[in-house]
Amino acid sequence: MVGICLFSAGSLFGLFVNFTPWSILAMLLLALPVTGFWLIFAASKMPRLPEKTMPALTLFKVSIIIDMVLRFLIGLLMVIASIIFFMAASDRTVSYYGGSGIFLFFGIFSLLFAGGIVTFSILYFKSASGVMNGIKSGIAYNYFNPLPGIKMFTILTYIGVGIAVLSTIIPFVATGLLSQAIRQFPGVIGDFVWSALNVGSYYGTLAISALFTLMANGGVVVCVVALNQFNNSISYGRRQ
Repeated sequence: MVGICLFSAGSLFGLFVNFTPWSILAMLLLALPVTGFWLIFAASKMPRLPEKTMPALTLFKVSIIIDMVLRFLIGLLMVIASIIFFMAASDRTVSYYGGSGIFLFFGIFSLLFAGGIVTFSILYFKSASGVMNGIKSGIAYNYFNPLPGIKMFTILTYIGVGIAVLSTIIPFVATGLLSQAIRQFPGVIGDFVWSALNVGSYYGTLAISALFTLMANGGVVVCVVALNQFNNSISYGRRQ
């Protein structure tokens, strides 16, 4: 319940801080896993009707497929960008002025980034599908075995959470707020909190967005921990 509330509040309410066409699309996509979480919670209150969990798992799978497709599109754009950078690096004019090195670096970086995001998406989809298929099988036969792919799913989820948390910290580092707070604590902290209360300010929007992002990812961590506890109870023969 704690994980679901954190994820729901952080995912949906945080999008209204920066209300853009992209946030509307993100809200529609996040509505799938949020609905899935609440369906699972409702099904847990009806132990005699475990098949009620099936629609929730379907929503999760659809949201993961959509997320994978979007990641593939990002990977494709990065490949196109790497080709452009490589072409720029091979240009004689650029080489003459010594700028080929930086374009070559960005080309290699874009290519590695594309490979990383595609590989991550494939592994995540495979591990998540294994976990969901294990849950479906357990519900269908009323007998659970240890969930396949749970370890890889947990590791990849934590990696995704770590990247999301870093993305919330980087803006504070880039704007110098973090270093100022460390040097002048607690004065700067008080000023920052005061500005955060002003939702219309840049720092206030930044702080609230970071807060909701941390809430959503914290909820994911709580739910994954609960899933692992359930899987461990299966592994040790204490089926619940």
